[in-house]
Formats: sequence, C-alpha cells, structure tokens
Amino acid sequence: MPYFLDNWQEELGFPAALAQGWRDFNFPRFLMAQTRREVFFENDASAAATAQLVRGQGMAERNFIYLYLGTIIGGGLVLGGNLETGPNGNAAAFNTFPVSASTLPGAAAPAGPFELLQHRASIYVLLRHLRANGVAIDRIGDLAGLGEAAQPWLGQWEDDCAAALAQAIIGALSVVDVEAIVIDGILPPAPLARIVALVDAALARLVPSGLMMPKLRQGGLGPDGPAIGAALLPFYAHFAPNNEVLARKFSAEAKPLLGSGPAAA
Repeated sequence: MPYFLDNWQEELGFPAALAQGWRDFNFPRFLMAQTRREVFFENDASAAATAQLVRGQGMAERNFIYLYLGTIIGGGLVLGGNLETGPNGNAAAFNTFPVSASTLPGAAAPAGPFELLQHRASIYVLLRHLRANGVAIDRIGDLAGLGEAAQPWLGQWEDDCAAALAQAIIGALSVVDVEAIVIDGILPPAPLARIVALVDAALARLVPSGLMMPKLRQGGLGPDGPAIGAALLPFYAHFAPNNEVLARKFSAEAKPLLGSGPAAA
C-alpha cells in the first residue's frame, strides 16, 4: 500500500475522518495479529520495482529508475541489482519531485514556485480532467472502452504527463547513473505506450550535453506489478545479494516507518 495515504485527502477527495482513521490504524500490526504470521511491508511502487527487477524489464539491466503511474505516481531505484529504499523507505518516491506548472486547461496554479510531479503525472489527475470535460468514467479500467469519447482530453493529459516525467527524469539522472528508465502503471497498454513515446521524444529535445541518456523501456507488468512485487518480498528479503535494509524493515517487530499510522503492506 502507499505511504502517507492519510496525506492525500485533498488529491483524492476523501473526508477528514477517513484520513485520521488511516493515521490511527497500523495495518501491518493488524495483519500480524489476525494471521499470526510474519508480515512484510513495503510501499506499492517499491514493491512493483522489485517485481520489475525479478520478473520484468529490469531483468535486462541491474541499474534502473522505475516510474509507476498509479493513482499517485510512485517510483523506485535499483542499483547493482538491489532495490535501494533509503533509511526511511522513501527513496525515489518521485511524487514530490519539483516540475514546472501544468499546461492542462483549467489546471490550478502551483501553490509555490514549482509544481509537484504528483499533480501532473498521477492517474487521479487524468480522471479529474476527463470528468471535468464531461467524460463519464469511474476508474481507470474503464478508459480502454471509451475510445474516441476520451479525446482530446486524454491526449492533453498524456502530453502534460510526459512533459513532467521528462523533467523529473533529467533531474534524477543528474544525481544517479543508470542503464534504463522503466515506466509502467495502471494505464491500459495503448496510452501507456504513447506516454513512453512522448517522454522519449521530450528527452531527445531536452537532455543537456554531458548527461548520459539511458534506455527508455515500457514495463510489462502493469497493474499487477505491486501484487507480484509483494509476493516476491519475502524471497527478496531473505535471498537478495544485499538485503540489510530490507531485513531490518521486514522484521515482525520492526517499528512502523511512519509512526503510529500504517507503514505499508
């Protein structure tokens, strides 16, 4: 599950009481108490990055940045064949990466000097944009059946999303050196492929000299990525070449990463 779910009240439109409920409820400890089994917890995007490393496009490279277009965009960083989660488990989350303001018609101006990537490259933004323009859609799984009824608004969001992703990728490549960028998510394959192509074109225009551009790949696991990664976590924690951070994090007695609220499961 995502980290900081209780902080997404404004983006996802759920009531304050529900946000407080997530803050007060420790989901991993609840599962351990109910099942009497060890619980391995991780945020959904890092779990999906693990799936890419073990079962997906990441098998071809051992150093890659992973971007997951979910309800809120997430990500992961794999270096030397190891998922790097950082001391707080939040490495390469990407949702708070600073980017320029959105070009979508009707998009609100950023609250500060820059916009956050989650406000341009998240699926909730696409759904909100479609609904604001009269497209009846309840969830992203309905998108494939809409066809031309989703246009031109789907195309507008794809352009805006890809431009923001290109900015975030360039920023990330200024810090880490990787062989590949893998983009996956809960979008149907066709719009996901268009976004990957748009990002590739934007990077070709924008990458400054002196920056080594890695391969850009479309992930092949889609919405199943987090679940596959979650199933792999116990194996990865025990058998990965370098699992010191994961072994500490996955201890049944481990202190939750986010205080009294849920960490992830």
